Amino acid sequence: MSSIKENEMQKFPDVPDCVHQAVLDALKKVETISEQEKEIAPKRGRHYKKRVILLAAAIMTIFATTAFAAELFSWNKRAVELFDSSKELQDKLVEEEIAKDEYASVTENGLTIRAIQTIQDANCFYALFEVESDDPSVLLDENSEMDVVYDWGGEESPFCAMSWGFADGEKEGSGRMYEIFGVKNDNNLEKDLVMNLHFSALRQGGEKAMKGEIAIEGNWDFSLAVHQTEGIHFSLEQEFSIAGYQVLVHEIIMSPISATIICDGVDIKEMEQGEGICLDQLDTLYPMLLNGIVYEDGSILDEEGNQDLSEGFLENGNYYKTFRLSSVAEVEKVTELLLGEQKDRIIIR
Repeated sequence: MSSIKENEMQKFPDVPDCVHQAVLDALKKVETISEQEKEIAPKRGRHYKKRVILLAAAIMTIFATTAFAAELFSWNKRAVELFDSSKELQDKLVEEEIAKDEYASVTENGLTIRAIQTIQDANCFYALFEVESDDPSVLLDENSEMDVVYDWGGEESPFCAMSWGFADGEKEGSGRMYEIFGVKNDNNLEKDLVMNLHFSALRQGGEKAMKGEIAIEGNWDFSLAVHQTEGIHFSLEQEFSIAGYQVLVHEIIMSPISATIICDGVDIKEMEQGEGICLDQLDTLYPMLLNGIVYEDGSILDEEGNQDLSEGFLENGNYYKTFRLSSVAEVEKVTELLLGEQKDRIIIR
């Protein structure tokens, strides 16, 4: 059997260089093994079969690595808008299994729904779909909606809050983006869960709280994994001045897409009283809003300050606040958080 030359491998489809090189390396290893086998037991058919098996195993190993997945994973434009980040950070989130490409599509009655991408950590969950109709008369806009049912296979939902619907803004091509947001419960997930989604109809023309008319009915089923990617814990046990109040900060837990700050509950209640607000009535404690992240080189990653996921008081009396980051952060480089309009510094290391 003639060997496969490297110049012949250059006819592969347009994929990352790491794929070309990895397959070339795999082929070289297989040919080396083949030459060794010829000296031991020269039965051609057996050698050929073994080479094929070894090559398949080598290539499957390549495809199974998260680094390889990161090379092929191209983030959707909408996801980049919501989770602002560089290509390098996007690849890192894939390797850390925070971001995942879903590769699923169902077409029925002229309507195609594609599961495109999920992004999640211990605090938040985001799923992105694309909905496209073969019928140009079927409008897909902000007033459209999908009938959808969520099934957790007998398990409790891990979310304390959810929202879903078509994304605002311009259509991408002939389809429109459909999004699902979930805020995870405070208690950690003990195991991975499967969220089964059953879409049953596309509705059009709904306004406010009124449902629109059914445009297309069918069955579009998807299953998405919901797991927990734990952040980095920074134990502080230090007092900081926040908007003129002395606040004991116990801990900060941070991932590339969200952060939680845990403070002494008594100190926060004094701030609550001083600011004239009531958290039990869903008021906002503005001095505790995240407005910036400081890196070790002194650069500042600006935050929008309005990305709250949840806040309140824990059973032990401590106060917690969790926010989604408007830009993906490099946690290993973070040295400070900036809170409130005054951008009071919380030094974490």
